[in-house]
Amino acid sequence: MGKDAVLRGLVSMVGVFAFLSMPYTTLLPVFARTTLWGSAAPIVAAMGGAVEVSALGRALLSCQQPEAVAYGLMMGAVGIGAVTGALLAAAYGEAGRRGRWLTRGNLGFPAALLLFAAAPTFPLALAALVCTGVLFVWQNALANTLIQVRVEDAVRGRVMGIYTPSFQLMMRLGGLQAGLMAGWLGAPATVALGAALSLGYMLWAHRRYPEIRRLP
Repeated sequence: MGKDAVLRGLVSMVGVFAFLSMPYTTLLPVFARTTLWGSAAPIVAAMGGAVEVSALGRALLSCQQPEAVAYGLMMGAVGIGAVTGALLAAAYGEAGRRGRWLTRGNLGFPAALLLFAAAPTFPLALAALVCTGVLFVWQNALANTLIQVRVEDAVRGRVMGIYTPSFQLMMRLGGLQAGLMAGWLGAPATVALGAALSLGYMLWAHRRYPEIRRLP
């Protein structure tokens, strides 16, 4: 299989993820405010993020938007996962195994999003988001790395001119479609649907471009 076909496969994977999977970040405030707030509220209260009123009716500790604490915890979980994933990829992604790690990210990232969308409690959702952060780095960072090392210097600018819109533009358009879909289906169903479609495409892509998982 030619180098161009592998590059097309890598760029298409990035574009599909950006459009269908990455918009979960757009919907995290909805999860924090509604879907997961019932189980997040005790944790937020324990951290001092809820409004408590004394016997005299005066606020002892106030927070105008306690849901923002839940949202911050969710973003923090993604960040912890991303740092962990980057360290693991840097430590074990060499020695001819980057294609394998990319494959794990391609399949694991949407699977982790499915777990997050189905999580019944806030702690389980945080655990799923940590996994999401790990696997996103394996998918996105390794795809970028493999694209960079496979292109010749003479055409690197043209390739990156295609790669960058494939991620940045598609992610913005994905956020738009996720917002529209969430108004119709709800946030959990929207995230789950996007993740399921991404997973289906990745399964097809790895059959269509088998050389990707063997990339050094």
